[in-house]
Amino acid sequence: MDLRSQKITNMISMYDLKLNKDPKWDDFKENIIPSIIDLNCFYCKKEFSCDFSLKRHYFTLHIDLLPTGTFHTQSKADLNCVLCRKSFSRSDKLKDHLNNSKQHKQAVSSISNMKGTIRELLPKASQTKRKCIQEDEQNMIDVLEFCEPEQKKSKHEQTKKVLENSQKNIQDEQDENDEIIILEEKDPLKEELEKLSKEELLEMKDEIKVSILKLKNKYIKVKQLLEKLE
Repeated sequence: MDLRSQKITNMISMYDLKLNKDPKWDDFKENIIPSIIDLNCFYCKKEFSCDFSLKRHYFTLHIDLLPTGTFHTQSKADLNCVLCRKSFSRSDKLKDHLNNSKQHKQAVSSISNMKGTIRELLPKASQTKRKCIQEDEQNMIDVLEFCEPEQKKSKHEQTKKVLENSQKNIQDEQDENDEIIILEEKDPLKEELEKLSKEELLEMKDEIKVSILKLKNKYIKVKQLLEKLE
């Protein structure tokens, strides 16, 4: 019995209902139309206890079979953080992650405290074995311009500046590599390099090549990331 019939029965005294002395009660019972709610799935005939569960079942399993309506699903965009490799479905979430993450702030502060540029740091790292810039700091160098919240620039300007800096860094590292191998007369490291053997020089050359390849790979990743955010 629905709520409407319950309200009407409450207005009739229990004494009249039991003895059936009310002449209008029989007419009222004949005109009652019970409200039946079908909680069975139209497609798989599964029965549910409430309307909410049935709707959730439709939207999770039979959303492609529903006849009309526009349903918004989660985007499958592949937006990954360059540092922690965490993926995001929206570009604004990725920007908030880059600007607010503690790990990224620590990387920025550590890089700002270092003396020298990439051009100066890479040869020093190649001369001392196992003493190179950490991967997080190297990755952060490529995205510093992208992560800074204070600069209010357009996406086109940010993309252009990051690409120019990456190309400049790669060219600078190639120039440093050529200077170490050619051993110019005015090179201040000439005396130290002459003390090294041929095998050690070749090993240094290989280390520098590996570092250049890493920078090229990071340049490609940053370029792809910025293209997705546009």
